[in-house]
Amino acid sequence: MKLSVLILALFLSLFTLTATASTDFWFSAKVSGSGQAVILIPGLGCSGDVWTETVSNFPAGYQTHVLTLSGFAGEPAKEGSFLDSVKASLLSYIKINKLNKPILIGHSLGGLLSLMTAAGHSGLFSGILVVDSYPYFSALMNPMVTKEQAETQAKSVSTMILSQDDETFLKSQRATMGYLVSSKENSERVAMWSSSSDRKTFAGAMSAVMTTDFRDGVKSISVPVTVLISWAGAKSYGFTEEMAIKNASTQYQNLTGVKIKPAKSALHFIMLDEPDWFMAELGSFLKEIK
Repeated sequence: MKLSVLILALFLSLFTLTATASTDFWFSAKVSGSGQAVILIPGLGCSGDVWTETVSNFPAGYQTHVLTLSGFAGEPAKEGSFLDSVKASLLSYIKINKLNKPILIGHSLGGLLSLMTAAGHSGLFSGILVVDSYPYFSALMNPMVTKEQAETQAKSVSTMILSQDDETFLKSQRATMGYLVSSKENSERVAMWSSSSDRKTFAGAMSAVMTTDFRDGVKSISVPVTVLISWAGAKSYGFTEEMAIKNASTQYQNLTGVKIKPAKSALHFIMLDEPDWFMAELGSFLKEIK
């Protein structure tokens, strides 16, 4: 074989490997704008379209990378450990696309993924904006929860999700979203995203969130982190803003310099329920880390 042919064959082989690696992520990404890279990660079962209003009002000088995670909202599912696989894909995506210290913005599950990805890799990022997410979901529900209890509860929830037929699952998601999103229109959008998600992936990701205790893991995050929290949904049960701040402070007590800011009226989907306040806080965060 001539040397030139050998070199060409080697080049094509390397190109194929690179192309495969660059597209084999645990998410799809929609990129828009130019400037400082910002990666926006949605929550459980959600499409990246949950960030549409946020992106349309984003300040100039930023390039947004809006993700839809594998198995969610019609995105093809993959086999593997959900949290670890998405984390590895994020780090690979940043490297392959040569993103210079991107900003992470994550809602709910996406917030936990942002924390896990930055832990031990803070030098790769500029900062993290967490939207109503915590290092240990199960402890938020029950501060005294044990590992065994969390695992039992997660198994129960997973079994229930997998046992429901499509109609029952959609009905349950509609009921759930009524407590998490203020407007009926947005509540229906989120419920439909969940119902079009791969059920096995949805249940597995939910179980992973419930059993992951990352309260010690946040110690290795050294970039600025702001956490936006909601509390109004539990107001009728006597829950107060002060109680919400205390709970969040306890969850994030190992994260040096974290800033915790409560929304006034938003439910879990803060960016949909209280968009003006959310965008104002986002603007303040971006200025802080610039």
